[in-house]
Amino acid sequence: MRWLFGQVMGIEMPERLAPPESPPELDLSLYEGVFERLGFRTRISAGEGGLTMETVNTKPLAEEFQLPPAPLAAVDAERFLQRDPWGVWQPVVFSEFEAGRPRYLYAGRVARRVDGPA
Repeated sequence: MRWLFGQVMGIEMPERLAPPESPPELDLSLYEGVFERLGFRTRISAGEGGLTMETVNTKPLAEEFQLPPAPLAAVDAERFLQRDPWGVWQPVVFSEFEAGRPRYLYAGRVARRVDGPA
């Protein structure tokens, strides 16, 4: 598609997302928590390898459509990347920080923190 857009339409596609070579130093414990949106509950946890995002489908027949836990690679204090099953990096964004903790998580759709005040 990059070639087609460039040659035919004169549109230059941005480079694919990728984690930085030197990740920023962040207090990952501030990102830990539970975020919910209709049909999904996401738990962010910090460990020695960084942040992990575990999303649980809470809709009917959910047990048939569960996602595996996914490590997150930090880009900066708000933006992280998650590799999808096809090897493409997808953005995960934390926003509206209060006392250093994010109130919202964007991973395809917005989810609100539900595990206490942010």
